[in-house]
Amino acid sequence: MSTIFGVTILAFINSYMILVFFKTIFLVIIIGVIHALILLPIILSITAPMIDQITQKFCGSVENLNEKDTHASIPEIVINIH
Repeated sequence: MSTIFGVTILAFINSYMILVFFKTIFLVIIIGVIHALILLPIILSITAPMIDQITQKFCGSVENLNEKDTHASIPEIVINIH
């Protein structure tokens, strides 16, 4: 939020270099907000069911995953997948 206020002042200066810097910072902020509020939730909502399907395929059901011992060592998990 403070970055927006600090960079907004630069928009009123009539120097080419400062205006380019303002546009760059402003676009980075806007693209970051779009990714955080729109793109990432869409991607996560699409991939979450896929992860549940993969978990069900290799570990049984998702409910049983919480009941299983999750402190297994990495080689045991790799052996169970293959």
